[in-house]
Amino acid sequence: MSEDRLQTLLDEYAQLEARLADPAIHADQNQARKVGRRFAELRPMQKWVALSFSLRRRVSHPLIVRKPITYHGRQWHTANVRTPDDVDDDIRAWLTEAYLDAAD
Repeated sequence: MSEDRLQTLLDEYAQLEARLADPAIHADQNQARKVGRRFAELRPMQKWVALSFSLRRRVSHPLIVRKPITYHGRQWHTANVRTPDDVDDDIRAWLTEAYLDAAD
């Protein structure tokens, strides 16, 4: 996500938060529901994103906190990624390997 897009979303989030804090908006249930729904869409659901990929082998990494699952001869890994910087060279290489291998 570009920094401009992220800033736009953060600005919208702050505006919606302020609107929901204003008691006047709750006089109109439809408007309050609409603003509340959009606020819920923008609110982070978790502090991390589960990044899953499958390889023909098992790998280990500090962000892979669950035991890989074997399915159809492949090892399914899940890494909990909190920031873009968490996707290091190892994870990028495994994602590339998984992508290229999926075409076979």
